[in-house]
Amino acid sequence: IRVLAVSPCGRFLASGGTGDVVRLWDVDTIMAEAGGDDRRLSAEWRRLGSNGYLDTYAMAFNPTGDVLAAGHGPCV
Repeated sequence: IRVLAVSPCGRFLASGGTGDVVRLWDVDTIMAEAGGDDRRLSAEWRRLGSNGYLDTYAMAFNPTGDVLAAGHGPCV
């Protein structure tokens, strides 16, 4: 994990790093459960047309929390 972002409401945590994947986690579920990683993952995105080598260097939710932006590459 290279970068994290928390939604404005505090319910979702987004993570990104190597491997061209951005994951969205439900914090309420993480706090309520002691085990089972797959049940805690809310969503996962892979960039279309990528070769799998685009690391995520920056991410942020918009003020209302309904959009997550993620950037990759040396010019973020």
